This record gives sequence, C-alpha cells and structure tokens, in this order.
Amino acid sequence: MASRRDVDDALALLRSETAALSTSLLELDATAEQVLGDVTRLRGRTAARAAVARAGLGWLWDRHRAVSEVLGRVEALRGLPDSRIGARQAARVDAFLREPPSHPPTPPPGELSAPLPRELGSAPGQLPAGATDRLPRSAAGNLPAGAAGRLLAGTREIAEAVRAELAAVTAARAAHHRILVDAARGLAETDAVCARLAIPDLPELVAARAAMGAAAAAVTANPLETTPDDLGPTIAAAAQVGELVAVLRRTFDGLDAELAAAEDMLHRIVSVAQEGERAARTVVERLTGDPTGLVRLGDGWFDGPRSGLRPWLDRLVAAGAAGEWRLVAHGLGAWHRVARETLAAAEETVTTNSAPLRRRDELRGLLGALRAKAGRLGQLESPHIGELYERAATALRTVPVDLDAAQALVTAFGDALLNIPPPPPAPAPASAPVAASVSAPGEVAGVSAVSAARQVGDGGGHAAWTEERW
Repeated sequence: MASRRDVDDALALLRSETAALSTSLLELDATAEQVLGDVTRLRGRTAARAAVARAGLGWLWDRHRAVSEVLGRVEALRGLPDSRIGARQAARVDAFLREPPSHPPTPPPGELSAPLPRELGSAPGQLPAGATDRLPRSAAGNLPAGAAGRLLAGTREIAEAVRAELAAVTAARAAHHRILVDAARGLAETDAVCARLAIPDLPELVAARAAMGAAAAAVTANPLETTPDDLGPTIAAAAQVGELVAVLRRTFDGLDAELAAAEDMLHRIVSVAQEGERAARTVVERLTGDPTGLVRLGDGWFDGPRSGLRPWLDRLVAAGAAGEWRLVAHGLGAWHRVARETLAAAEETVTTNSAPLRRRDELRGLLGALRAKAGRLGQLESPHIGELYERAATALRTVPVDLDAAQALVTAFGDALLNIPPPPPAPAPASAPVAASVSAPGEVAGVSAVSAARQVGDGGGHAAWTEERW
C-alpha cells in the first residue's frame, strides 16, 4: 500500500507534468499562429505538413484536458494541500491513480505517432507489470502509471514533432527571405525614386512590384516547395527596373550635364573623322595618288536627317528644353551607343589611312640606317652602291610614290651592303701574337642591325594592308 508521502509525491509529479504540458502547448500555439497563420492560404507540401502539425496540437490539447480532469479529481480526493491525510484517504487516492482510464486514449496522429513506453503496457487499460505498493513510474519522462500516465504518455514526443514541423517551415521561409531581401530593399528604393520623379506608374516598376508580390505569396503559401530558381525572375526584374530608374534619375538630376557630355562626344567623333580624312587626302595628293585601300565613314553619319548624330542630338536638346526629360533619358542611351560605334569606326579610318604614310616613313628610316652603314664601310663613293642608294631615295621622294617598288629598291641596297667583302685585317705588330679569329666571308660589323632594320613590315620586305573603298 502506498504511504501518504508516496501519494503526495505522485500528486506533485502529476501537477508538474500537467503544468509543463500547458506551457509547451501555449508556446506551440503561439508559434503555429505566427508560422502557419491562415492555413487555408497554404498550398502544396506546406499545407500538408501544416495540417499534420495542427492535428498534433489538437491531440495534445485533448490529452491536456483529460489529464487536467484527472488532476482535478485527484486533488478533490486529496483535499487541501496543507492538510494531513489519513491512511484510508491515501488508499483512495492511490487506488484512483492506479485505475486505467475510463476510455482508451486516442492514438496520436499517424504522421506524428509516438509509441507508448513499454512500461505502460501494450493494451488500453493494462497496468504496468510488477506494480507494487509504490506508485510505478513510466520510463519515458518518469510519468505516473494509471490513467494519468497513459494520458501523458507520448505528449513530449508529439510536442517535439510539432515543433520540428513548424521549425522546418520557418527555416524554409527564412532562407527564401534572405534571397529576396536585397531585391526587395532595392525595389523599395526604386519606388521612392519614382515617387520623387513623379512616375509611380512606370510600367517596368509596376511589373517588378507584381513579381515581388507573387514571390512573397509563394514563399508564404508554400515555402517547402519553393526553390531559389523560382525567385530568380523576381530578382532580375527588380535589378532591371533599378538600372532603368537610375538612368532616369541621373538624367532628371543632371539633364544639362548629360547633354553637354553628349555634345563633347560628338565633337570628339568629328575631330577623329577629320583626322582620318586628312590622312586620306595626304596619301592621295602627296604620296601614292591612288585612293585604293583608303576608307571613310558612311554618308549621313553626322547630318543625316533621321539617324545623323547631329540632328538626333538636337532633337534631344529640344525635348529637354520642353521638359520631356524621360524621352531624353531613353534617347540619350541609344544615342551614346551609336556614338561609341561611330567613334570606333572613325578611329579605324585614321589607322587604315595613315598606314601608307607610316610605311613610307619606315622605309625612309631604314634607308637612312643603311646609308650610315655604307659610310662606316667606306662605300659611299662606290659607283654601284651610290647608284642603288640614289634610286631608292628618288623612289621615296618622287610623287606619286610606288611603295612596293621603293621597298624593293631599299631591300636591294641593303642586300648589296651585305655582299661587300670585309676589309683586310690590319697587320699585327711583330711582337704581338697574331689573332687567330677571322670573320667569315660576308660578315661585317652592323649586319645584325641591318638585318633587324630590314625586318620592318611583315618580315618579307612588304607591309600588309586591308583595302576598303574610299
């Protein structure tokens, strides 16, 4: 028979377990309300897991009510907590605590099942084996046996399972929010800029807002099945509208500066294009007399009525003066793209049209280097060497210049210098040993320099050109 102290200890344990279950349920209820909200708005796998969690909470509340009823009856049998109870009263409380529940407790939800501890028996109403005079305890949570023990069995496990379901939904939402937070912040800043610019209904902004709303709804309704790839279009839309509005803001805040920068760009293109045309005229009038291979910008690039850079920029300036700054913002971007392409083409005309002049200057430099070598070899007065030099020099200064023929003459002059035998070595003093090293025939000082000088061009004495219509 249980003693009065055993009865009070069992009652204290029952109170403690019931209070712990109450605390856990209040916490889980608050968390479920915050995480799940209106379960009718959940979708897919998230809705299924929310239903499981809600079922688990309902099961826990049913157990809590049943245990509370048992506790109330036990406390009524026990009487006032501070009063002493006799042996007969203690026996009644002991007998009540040992009684199986009047109705078998319902099992936990299938997907949250937590099997009852073995010590509590395998059949409803079965008392634990080996019950003695002391009130037995279950191995799981040290619960009292009988009706209270059976009602409390599995509650901790089910509470943990419900907590895990809610944590999974919370973790999935948090991961998606981390992906969206920067895009949402950027979109809010873009929204504020559009409000300042008085364009709150910018179509791209409206579309980005809708995309962000749809992504947020998906994360709320079904975070367990939403993937980062699903959020990609929303992030891209927010970034694109941010770039567009940044251009609009720069134009709005610095319209005059933007137009002035475009004017400077046009002046630069004109200057480079003129340099290319001057080079072409110089080649035709003072060098080859032949426009073959020379290039120029297409007609109308500057003053064409529709796509010429000058009229186009004038229209943008007029739009800015009329307050149509959004039109200017869009138009300046396109204007600058065409202007950059035109500048690159103008720079190419300079490179191409200057190539014949560079080739002539290179041949002149090479001929001068070879003449200096002839002087070191003492061949300036040689009729043959002098004639070769004069023919090459005349070819380079007579207009029109045939650059191919001039290069051939410069090459012939260099080859003639290579074939000049070296002068005989000076006789060595009688007392000094005679040097045994003699240069090979045809090797003279400065040959390597001449050879290097002859390699100007494509290595074969000829420069490579790209011919285009002038």
